[in-house]
Order: sequence, then structure tokens, then C-alpha cells
Amino acid sequence: MTDNRDDTITLSAALLAGLDHAGRTEPDRPSRQELATRIIREWLLARGHLRGQGCDEGKRPDDLNTGNDD
Repeated sequence: MTDNRDDTITLSAALLAGLDHAGRTEPDRPSRQELATRIIREWLLARGHLRGQGCDEGKRPDDLNTGNDD
């Protein structure tokens, strides 16, 4: 089952200031919400928690060989 609801989180003033500072350094100047979403998504992807969520999972172990080892 997919949960598509939006949740609200509360961040400290220090974290909000950090998001604002980071957002000003991004070329597209994302909103706090967009930047926080990017950060969380990247963190989850880096740790393998978004597998099967429309993210590129790479090749299955049985499909790996020396020809596609890059």
C-alpha cells in the first residue's frame, strides 16, 4: 500500500536557518519545503531506503557480469 499523504514536521530555528542558508546557495533557489524534501530524499536514497519507490535500483545480482561492470 502506498501512503501519499503529506506530513508536517517541526524544525528548530537553527535547522530552519540552515535550510535558508543552503537554499540561497542553490542555483534554483528552492523553497524550504522543496530543499528539505531533496535533503531527506537524498539521505534515504544513499542508505537504500527508497528502493521500489520509482528510483533506479540498478541491475539485479544475477544480471551482473564483466560486460556491465562500470
